[in-house]
Amino acid sequence: MLIHRQDARAVLGLHNLHYIQQHDMLRELVIHQCDEKPVEERMRIYISIKGNGFPMWWFEQRLQPLQAEVLSIVTDEDFSSNWHGVRFPKVEVLVLNFETRTYNLPPFIEQMSQLKTLVVTNNGFFPANLNNFQLCSLLNLKRINLERISVSSIFTANLQLPNLHKISLNMCEIGEAFENSAAKMPYMWPKLVEMNIEYCSDLTKVPAEICDLVDLKRLSICYCQELVTLPEELGRLTNLEVLRLHSCTNLVELPKSIVKLIKLKFLDVYDCVAMDNLPLEMDKLCSLQTLCMGSSLGIDKLPDSLQKLVKLEDVVCDEETAHLWEYVKEHLKNLRITVMEEHVNLNLLHRS
Repeated sequence: MLIHRQDARAVLGLHNLHYIQQHDMLRELVIHQCDEKPVEERMRIYISIKGNGFPMWWFEQRLQPLQAEVLSIVTDEDFSSNWHGVRFPKVEVLVLNFETRTYNLPPFIEQMSQLKTLVVTNNGFFPANLNNFQLCSLLNLKRINLERISVSSIFTANLQLPNLHKISLNMCEIGEAFENSAAKMPYMWPKLVEMNIEYCSDLTKVPAEICDLVDLKRLSICYCQELVTLPEELGRLTNLEVLRLHSCTNLVELPKSIVKLIKLKFLDVYDCVAMDNLPLEMDKLCSLQTLCMGSSLGIDKLPDSLQKLVKLEDVVCDEETAHLWEYVKEHLKNLRITVMEEHVNLNLLHRS
């Protein structure tokens, strides 16, 4: 039995527009309430700097550490990156938004010994270079999220982050730096469990050395439309539970070693239009629960081994691909087949 979903939000678990608008209003209210308190009492500090116009309290507090745990700083294209010394020793979440082609990270980051999450977003049109990327003393840093950044900044700094769990690169310039420095990753980030790479247009291949990140549980490489191949060494990621390759339109095939991923629960190859087959031994993916595939894939026949995936619960696909699964479903009685509408954005599926 096929399940046709007219409302994709029911499948993807998305919040509706009304909820998003409420969330934005609540966020603005929180910012307003935070600004009403004296700066030394604020647990969250939000700063918008026009040009080099720092708020007056910034200079008044230079000698006194502030107590904030969340710090968000927005600067514009006229900001000179001339930071004035203020201390934020208790900050756990730092969000930086800027618009310049080169950005100097504030030097007070190195004193943020409690920092757990760093989000750096370039709101300009082109990838930016980060300077002063010296975070080696941040032993508690667990998450890094970079948007429209040249990742060579990371590898040049040779970041040793022993407790980093998650890194996200969105619309970043990967370039040769990613490939040439991949061998450093297992030593730089030994506890990394999640890597997300999205909309990185110059990523053509994934370095084999990434497969030495043996603790990796989630690998997402989506909307990287110049990606052609994955390393055969992928099978070394034996702890991998989620593999998302959504809309990598030039990806030709999955490496044969993927069948070694016996802990893999979620596989997304939806909209990988150049892919015309699945590995024959798919039944070795004995933990697989969800498979997303379809949207003009060149696959016209499914491997018979799929009938042995006894833990497979959900297949998310298009109308054409759904018919290929009818025979498989005769052997997997509990299998749910969800036919998605063409406009649905599966990029939101299985994100945390």
